[in-house]
Order: sequence, then structure tokens, then C-alpha cells
Amino acid sequence: MNPYAGLVSGLRAAWLAGKTRPMEYRVAQLEALGRFLDEKKQDILEALASDMRKGVLDT
Repeated sequence: MNPYAGLVSGLRAAWLAGKTRPMEYRVAQLEALGRFLDEKKQDILEALASDMRKGVLDT
């Protein structure tokens, strides 16, 4: 059995019940994620190069 089935089921039920965060909150979270990824881009590239021997173009 899929270990995530219960989680997905609960999330789907919350979505269908309208128990979601306001759009403004979700947009703010996505913008914050984008800023975080921009700030950590070099660290991410270095980790991928170190761990997986991936160059900048590959990542």
C-alpha cells in the first residue's frame, strides 16, 4: 500500500471542503520560495556538483 495515500486523501478532502489558505497567502509563499531559491542558487549548484558530479548546464 502507498504510504502517502492517507496524506493525499486528507489533502484532497481539505481542498474539496474549501479549507485552503487564501490565494494571497499562497502567492506570498511561492514568492518567498522563489527568493530563497535565488539566494541559495550557488549553494544548490555546488551541492549538485559535489554529490552528483553535475555541471551548471546539467542542473
